[in-house]
Amino acid sequence: MALLPAPPSSSNPLLRRSLQRRSSVQFKGTPPVTHIETQEAQNIGGPPFMWPLNSIELENWTNYLDFIEGECDLSKVVKLYERCLIACANYPEYWIRYVLCMEANRSMDIANKALARATQFVD
Repeated sequence: MALLPAPPSSSNPLLRRSLQRRSSVQFKGTPPVTHIETQEAQNIGGPPFMWPLNSIELENWTNYLDFIEGECDLSKVVKLYERCLIACANYPEYWIRYVLCMEANRSMDIANKALARATQFVD
């Protein structure tokens, strides 16, 4: 197995400084993840598709959703609900909560799509 050649930045000090400046600017523009958010995310860890979820796992999802909704960042809220519904697809209360949250945020298109998905397999 052949080794890859060293990147040019290791032999070119000007290129290395340029890359360091660019990455420094990128990191300054990236918002830090709060410790609380990280802790909430760790609480819901575990393999998806392990049904049924126990009461602690469901409580962790509820707490994490409460926390992210409190930040008032709709993009984060939508992403977390979509993530939640992978693990909690068999729990109607999470689908209902998602639809109500989207309606409250006047995101009717997202609410309607979630509702359609939630009722797709109901006879």
